[in-house]
Amino acid sequence: MKNQPPERHSWKNSPFFNSLLIGFFQSMCLVELDQPVTHGNFVLRPGTYRLNTIKKDGRAQVTTAAGEKTPEINLAKLVAAGFRRIA
Repeated sequence: MKNQPPERHSWKNSPFFNSLLIGFFQSMCLVELDQPVTHGNFVLRPGTYRLNTIKKDGRAQVTTAAGEKTPEINLAKLVAAGFRRIA
């Protein structure tokens, strides 16, 4: 039996193949939101926030300037509203 090269994994098989890189985020970095985001009966207003976390399932939580944590909101909603890192 001939030696075969090890199977190579293609980056095209990655779950991130059709993903779009929108920025580099770290816990506790400052982020800004351009437009309001509605999540159930909660409205996240435009402004500057501290990023708590981005979870694997695509939800993010931020903290207001007053120190209040928001509910976990779908990252797609935040990005559509102009979510971006500022510091």
